[in-house]
Amino acid sequence: MEDYQAAFIEEANDFVQILEESLLQLEGDRQNPEIINEIFRIMHSLKGSGAMFGFDDLSSYTHHLESLYDQVRRGEILINRAIIDFTFESVDHIKHLISFQPDEKYIKNSQSLIKRIPGLLMATEGDDKDIQRPIKSINTEKEAQQKKDQKKSYFIRFRPDTDILKDGTNPLYLIDELVAMGTCIVKARAVNIPDFNRLDPLDCFISWDFVLATKEDPSNIEDVFIFVSGTSEIEIKEIADFDIFEKDENKAKLMALLACPDVSSSDLNEFSDQQPILTRTPDLIAEEEPTEEAEEVTPEIQEKSNLSSTKKMRVSTVRVKAENLDNMINLVSELVTMQARLQNIAQENGDLELISFAENFQKLSRQFRDLSFGMRLVPIQNLYIKFQRLVHDVSKELDKDVDFVTEGLETELDKNVIEHISEPILHILRNSLDHGIESKETRQELNKPERATIQLKAHYSGADVIIQVTDDGAGIDLEGVRHSAIEKGLIKATTKLSSKEILDLLFEPGFSTKQDVSNLSGRGVGMDVVKRKIEELRGSVELHSEKEKGTVIKIRLPLTLSMIDGFLVKIRENSFIIPLLAIDKIHELKTGQLDKAFNHIIKIEDEQVPFINLMNGSFDGFQDKPAKYLVLINFENKKVGLAVNEVLGEYQVVLKPLGHLLKTKDYFSGATIMGDGKVALVIDTNKLIQQFAK
Repeated sequence: MEDYQAAFIEEANDFVQILEESLLQLEGDRQNPEIINEIFRIMHSLKGSGAMFGFDDLSSYTHHLESLYDQVRRGEILINRAIIDFTFESVDHIKHLISFQPDEKYIKNSQSLIKRIPGLLMATEGDDKDIQRPIKSINTEKEAQQKKDQKKSYFIRFRPDTDILKDGTNPLYLIDELVAMGTCIVKARAVNIPDFNRLDPLDCFISWDFVLATKEDPSNIEDVFIFVSGTSEIEIKEIADFDIFEKDENKAKLMALLACPDVSSSDLNEFSDQQPILTRTPDLIAEEEPTEEAEEVTPEIQEKSNLSSTKKMRVSTVRVKAENLDNMINLVSELVTMQARLQNIAQENGDLELISFAENFQKLSRQFRDLSFGMRLVPIQNLYIKFQRLVHDVSKELDKDVDFVTEGLETELDKNVIEHISEPILHILRNSLDHGIESKETRQELNKPERATIQLKAHYSGADVIIQVTDDGAGIDLEGVRHSAIEKGLIKATTKLSSKEILDLLFEPGFSTKQDVSNLSGRGVGMDVVKRKIEELRGSVELHSEKEKGTVIKIRLPLTLSMIDGFLVKIRENSFIIPLLAIDKIHELKTGQLDKAFNHIIKIEDEQVPFINLMNGSFDGFQDKPAKYLVLINFENKKVGLAVNEVLGEYQVVLKPLGHLLKTKDYFSGATIMGDGKVALVIDTNKLIQQFAK
């Protein structure tokens, strides 16, 4: 049971994420029926599954929210600011209820929240326009009530997937829920049962046909099958706009029809001339009733559609434990290291067959590595709802109108990087909202747009990913930062600093220019924590700002923390790895060519290129030795050359952490074990260039 509960918690958290996204969309489009129905379905799902897996408090609470949104989707009340705010508050509450043992205070909090729901339904014609109920005539109210109380009759076919029992779903529970909706007759059918010796007791070979008379909407009938709709064949057709069981002769006819093994929905047309209002197959979910012009679907065409749809839906995603992914990457790392060793042995041995085998093994290990690495990549889009929710809540708390704009969220990062970068970005967004964005009155005085803008942008840059947060707020007062640093004793009053050096003071521990302590800032814990967490990921952070124009914070992160493609080079007798994605070209140098260069600028293909001579002793402490090759590195939309002694070709790199002796060498991002057992350091080209540019 605990395994099923763990699976439910994981699925419920996915529902909550979709719920938050839907609420944010609903805020800008309050009468959108698709969004309202989506929220209702999520509440219904959490209620049903919560009860099934023992989360009674969650089920009870979401039942009340489901009832609230049922009235919204029926048009009995309009979505208003109070309902949206209450639902956001409920989402936070639901997050705490989705656990094996929720805290007692959250269980008690459910009751206090539930007591507030009637107040959300009390809006009258005299209330603010934003929270009015729809004004209906008495006749319209009566018609709506009569329509609500009127029973309709449906033919329902449920053909579950063979593996439904293995997924932890008992179809008998679904049948019980369906029968409880009204008057119902059921016919079970057994098809394609294999020979007894090949029969698996966990396989399901039973399907069911129903005739149901109920007051419920078709969408409520559909919700009964919400957890099996992706793999099962489900058909729902209205066969009469009245209770078909009121006439005894109809019941006898229906029993006779259902007894036929090949009965279809078209055989029940004698009870009504209406066409199907809802046909649902694994990849076709009808959200609206078809128009009169809709093309008629014959049973034969529908059957083919059902079969092809089922085949399509079987290509799906599979949940994998993060622990298993980590273990797989560790094994792949060992495989890559062993492959390098095999390659080295083959070259030393000189056996052509062994060399060929080693080369083929290298290709396979590279493909396996890329496939494994790709499984760990997660788009930044996964964090969007968390960021959007923060901007929504904080801007409301501060009474600031802010548009949150994003670009490039499809950019992917290693899951370990994604997990650790969330908090630093949230802190940056919080700072932008609190420190950066001005009040409405101040923006008006400065002739700025009333609505401020915060942009989150991501893109690839060589072997790195750049995440940039920009706001159009007040910018940073450099003189104010300098004055605050002097007061805190970080610098002397006579110290002269450049603009960049002043901005770097913001990353000092305990630094804050905020005078008032609030829930958002002013406690001296801020950008230093952001910088430390980013550097722990082998990344870097830069700050640019212009007073009254805004602030830009740029985060540079490695694409992965485990493995990269590199290029093996030699600087004298030592081997080093340069990330392959950082390399633009490699040029062979003529004798004495670097000696003729002025101010570390060399002409390559009619282009002036700055370079760093790694052979001159400043890099590793050895005596000067002439460089033979210039490796051109892509650096911030420019090219910078690295002069090396020898280039040896591509190399698959398994990154290992540096020992404490090299921790202070920022321009090394890690180390790797070569095929001969020696260690090669991996150069962080960005930090190396920044270090030598000082």
